[in-house]
Amino acid sequence: MNRREVVYSPEVEDDLTQLFDYIAGWSNDQTALNYISRIEAFCDGLDLASERGTLRNDIRAGLRIVGFE
Repeated sequence: MNRREVVYSPEVEDDLTQLFDYIAGWSNDQTALNYISRIEAFCDGLDLASERGTLRNDIRAGLRIVGFE
């Protein structure tokens, strides 16, 4: 299998920051950090077998949807 580079767009970085702030506001910084770390580990794991999930060309060409936790 070929590996692909996982690249985070600036929009994703902003989303993760906002999600961290939201979770930290309801619980604490450590809980938020743990959750964001799990998301990043999951996304980084898409470097191998990146064509998993449901293809959604109706939204955008090549887009795939996968569940997280």
